[in-house]
Amino acid sequence: MLELKPFSKKALLAVSLGLLSLGALGTPAQAQLASQPNDPLYVNMEQWSLGVYHVPAAFARASGKNIKVAIFSYKIDANHYDLRGKVTKLGNQNYDHGFVTGTNMALLIAGKANNGMGGTGIAPDAEILDVQVYDQAGVKNVDSIVNGIELARQAGAKILVFDFERIFRSEFPNYTDLQRINNALRAFHDQHNGLVFIGSGDSNSTDSGQQRFGHINVISGWNRMYQTGSSVRGPAVTFSCNKTGPGWANSNPNTPSPNSTRHAAAEAAGVAALVWSYNPSVPNTEVERILYETCTRTSNHDRNDHYGYGFPNADLAIQRMPAPQKIWNSKIRTLRDLLGRDAELHIVPGPRVGPIGF
Repeated sequence: MLELKPFSKKALLAVSLGLLSLGALGTPAQAQLASQPNDPLYVNMEQWSLGVYHVPAAFARASGKNIKVAIFSYKIDANHYDLRGKVTKLGNQNYDHGFVTGTNMALLIAGKANNGMGGTGIAPDAEILDVQVYDQAGVKNVDSIVNGIELARQAGAKILVFDFERIFRSEFPNYTDLQRINNALRAFHDQHNGLVFIGSGDSNSTDSGQQRFGHINVISGWNRMYQTGSSVRGPAVTFSCNKTGPGWANSNPNTPSPNSTRHAAAEAAGVAALVWSYNPSVPNTEVERILYETCTRTSNHDRNDHYGYGFPNADLAIQRMPAPQKIWNSKIRTLRDLLGRDAELHIVPGPRVGPIGF
């Protein structure tokens, strides 16, 4: 027996008369974490920067589900206990250079939550696409980058994040290579509704020559004192995030924690994935606008060259996101269509409802 309490007199009457779809009574439930993560790095506040981004509060509304993030780096350890079943390899390159950079970036973005091990990703239900762009000698391969961007698009990636730094300055001095990569990234953003994140670089300098590219989010990094003295500043910076870890790519205690703007870029991408998962139908430019406007500002200005627009605020950004559309299934006209013709229905009496013409 199905009991329907009179949560809405008019809506319930309309459903019972076959005038309204049951799904139209409300919006679909969003994927969210059932509880705050129990993973030790999270519980012990070693992932303290998640509090800066207001991620714990945002977990009540979103989890990263239905968002794919492509990481362009070294090989990701798909057998890591916090990444099993979450990583899809793209492309033909499959060299193990022994570096944990890609794995750490994947963990910061989408490490599993609530398995009692390691830490938790900022968007723990997001999926990771592994795009390896280093050749056998450990040199970045331009063809692998450009082809990888297209493969990521075909695989449904909504976000790209790179472990390169200052991609438009020192990483690719050959202008032709630079243009090929830039054109591919511009197409991903402008034509295919995607977001792009990259670190600003790890030298204590200001790069006034870095122009602002509307299709790329450049992330500066800060330490536990919120200082950006160890990362490149400039007009290209849009956000600033923690660059100092933690990292749990392997259990070797001598493995250094992440300390690079590539990891800051991964955290920014994780926040974007978490926010976008609340309503994946929102256009990329709208998500960017909301992220910019809801940042925790570090000065009286809208942005500055050290921190960009500031520290991303996942919870406030989700509150600003358009609500998902209500469900409407034209095939479900009545409760019996939903439950079957032999279902026994019992409508719990409620307060008297006015005329049908309400």
